[in-house]
Amino acid sequence: MTDEDGYFNISLNCLSFDFDYIARESVKGIAEISRSSNIPIINGIITTDNAKQAEDRSQVGGRNKGWDAVEAALQTIDVYQEIFLASKC
Repeated sequence: MTDEDGYFNISLNCLSFDFDYIARESVKGIAEISRSSNIPIINGIITTDNAKQAEDRSQVGGRNKGWDAVEAALQTIDVYQEIFLASKC
């Protein structure tokens, strides 16, 4: 379980220029939204120099940063469920 309504969000972005600054600000903004809404948000950012690198990092059955974000979300849901069940004791 996540929040009362069961919401869980994944934000996946691909940045190809000025990615240091944009990624830092993205992380800060998404963290603030997550804190203020009490909704967990998994934030995945692919930083690339070109479209080929982005493609290489999103292969089905291979390196796939989107799938990595989904796996992180599923693991986080498991932790939330454990905490929820432990609090019922």
